[in-house]
Amino acid sequence: MSNPEQDLLKKSADIANREAMRYLSSQIARHLSLRFQGPPLPRLKRRGFELGKVFREAELMNSFFNAGYQDQLSRKFKSEDVSLILRVGQKFPRVRYGFAYFSLLSTGDCPDEAMHLCHLQGRIEWARTSIPPRMIQVVYDHQESTEMLAKILFHDDPNLADIIMACRYHDVAKAITGDFSKDCDITARDRRRLEKLAFELIAPEYTPSPAQHAQDIRRSYVLAFGSGAAHRDIRSKYKDCDLLERAMESAFLVSQNLPTNRAQLVAELQPFWDSAESGLQHQRAKNFFKVLEQARYRTDMKPEDYSDIVNTAEEYMRKCEMPTDSVAIGQSPGSNAKQTIVQFPARKP
Repeated sequence: MSNPEQDLLKKSADIANREAMRYLSSQIARHLSLRFQGPPLPRLKRRGFELGKVFREAELMNSFFNAGYQDQLSRKFKSEDVSLILRVGQKFPRVRYGFAYFSLLSTGDCPDEAMHLCHLQGRIEWARTSIPPRMIQVVYDHQESTEMLAKILFHDDPNLADIIMACRYHDVAKAITGDFSKDCDITARDRRRLEKLAFELIAPEYTPSPAQHAQDIRRSYVLAFGSGAAHRDIRSKYKDCDLLERAMESAFLVSQNLPTNRAQLVAELQPFWDSAESGLQHQRAKNFFKVLEQARYRTDMKPEDYSDIVNTAEEYMRKCEMPTDSVAIGQSPGSNAKQTIVQFPARKP
């Protein structure tokens, strides 16, 4: 008997992974043909020959996954890590294809390819809503918006550069693993281990003359997994930005007059507001959230109102730190309040 929740999860994963899987499949076949079969597979025009090309690609891929894939992973990882990748990959083809592709790449190519995949990998939590597929946020947009929030919330923090670095690359491992929701059939421990392995594949610790991208990603890895007090402080701040960005994305979607039932959309977005409200740790993030939370109840919101909401949230956050008896949301900023027009990533038209 069909399980509606599991059916929705599979459909959401298919939508979120569609572009990334298409790219990974074509690139794995190309690399395998170059490595094991001589010249690249030709681009043939006639239908019969094109079908033959598809079959040859499928045969090459099947042969690799049945025989060469495990050996390729063994060159990169310890045996227990290889076992984890293989085990999880049996459940999640996106994991299998991600590790397969990056295991075939040269170390120098991994950082740029990871950033490219971040542009293609959709976020499964948004794919579970009724928003149109073209509006589903990708990993790159999420990281970029999180970085912008860091510049607003922690502009005067002595560790701002590291907070920004952590935000900029905190989900880059999803280029290899794909995105998971809390309902996916994988433990938090396994997910965390996979994420570490993906980071290490993208930006290994010991690389001669690493590119700047690789250095930055490696620094983000250290910030994400380091155990020192400074690391924990930075993590708490970028995680606030991460949670708050989901609320901002929700406000953005509500403002867009999407062709979907508004009441249904508001109900679908409620978990994003709940997780932000319960999870935010720093007062600045909480003050910023107050304005967003009030704005979502507006029924007259238009797309052009979004920037004003962001500006008002920033002004309110800053005014809360001023030596004043009361602060009103929407009140005109004082002479010392900084005004900033924040443009968050636009969705495809």
